Amino acid sequence: ADVMREEIPPISWLVKPYLARPGVTAWFGKPKSMKSLLVLDMCLHVANGLSWLPVPPKGAGVEVNKARVVWLDLENGSREIKRRMRAIATALNVGREPRQVLTYSMPNPWPDLSKENDVSDLIARLQEIDDVGLLVVDHLGQVLGAVDENSPLVTQVMGNLRKIAETCNL
Repeated sequence: ADVMREEIPPISWLVKPYLARPGVTAWFGKPKSMKSLLVLDMCLHVANGLSWLPVPPKGAGVEVNKARVVWLDLENGSREIKRRMRAIATALNVGREPRQVLTYSMPNPWPDLSKENDVSDLIARLQEIDDVGLLVVDHLGQVLGAVDENSPLVTQVMGNLRKIAETCNL
């Protein structure tokens, strides 16, 4: 009965129906199955407010709401992520608006999202940037710290990702 009377806000979509704000989404697949490229393409669409995966010649595609993106690259390195980003941005004819996509490659020290201090530091950093709508951590295995990816302790890291998303509304 309480739920029936409660005012529940509508879902705020970044990419409808794939990414809600706030929310946590994990993209997974076999190694080298182009997960990072697919997500990077989606991020550039979000950063520029373009519908994603449009159907040629002039299909609507997936509804997107424009937002600033932070890409935390813990896998490819600065040169590779920038090369990929430039290629996709060139194909989309976007990328002229500064600070819409911010990349941090191989930060030192790497964030360990099993540690509360690292979670708090990341939250503070995101809040300093102003109006971040989407954070990408590429890839999840790199922020687990000493936690085995097959361990039940991974739920702690996922809970911390949820905390980051809720606190920063991303």
